[in-house]
Amino acid sequence: MSPRLPGARPQAILVVALALGAAVFVYVTSERLPEIAATRFAAGGDPVAFMTRGAYRVFMVWLVSAVPLLVAFLPQFIGARWPQLLNIPNREYWLAAERRPDTLASVAARTLLLAAVMILFLCFTHWLVVEANASPARRLSGAPLLAALGAFVAFMIGWIAAFRRRFRR
Repeated sequence: MSPRLPGARPQAILVVALALGAAVFVYVTSERLPEIAATRFAAGGDPVAFMTRGAYRVFMVWLVSAVPLLVAFLPQFIGARWPQLLNIPNREYWLAAERRPDTLASVAARTLLLAAVMILFLCFTHWLVVEANASPARRLSGAPLLAALGAFVAFMIGWIAAFRRRFRR
């Protein structure tokens, strides 16, 4: 049995529920796409690649649910089964027997947060693709995408800095 913080289980349930909700959101909103949908856009917003609605739906449902869940739970699984493979700063110190439970709980909480933010970012990106396909010109609005991407990059920089700070010696 892997050690957990008191709040780790509810957090995990929330992330799984968010991933399932995201999958439903993508599945339902993909119905608004044309049979052949623009799925990749140039810097100016013009479409440069297309997919069938069905292929896009399968890909996006997988992307918004499976990938973040792997990000959330794979480090927990590896840490519980093969802690020597867990890639954290100062691994030997933090995975010593007396610190291991708190370390694994901290990794779990941090990867769950990362997964939740990934899900939200990917759902927003999907919505922008749906909206772009609904417009007569099939153009992607760049400003909201750049704002979301900027926020996600800023979050990632902060997440990495906090992770490294948490596991410094």
